[in-house]
Amino acid sequence: MVFLDLILPGKSGIEVLEDLRSVAPKTRVVIITAVDQAEIDRRLSGKSVHAILRKPFSYGDFKTLMISLS
Repeated sequence: MVFLDLILPGKSGIEVLEDLRSVAPKTRVVIITAVDQAEIDRRLSGKSVHAILRKPFSYGDFKTLMISLS
């Protein structure tokens, strides 16, 4: 499982996700972001993301996500 932020130095999280999909297409990916929901949902459509965890998030949010992915 990969936890991937969308705002990264040098390369966007979307670009990293596309690179990851080309070498490990079955890897579970959870996007972590504080970016506007509608824009992110549009950009991630069809990229096989398992979940989006929105910042700020609590330990409870993280725990619920991990339980749902197990």
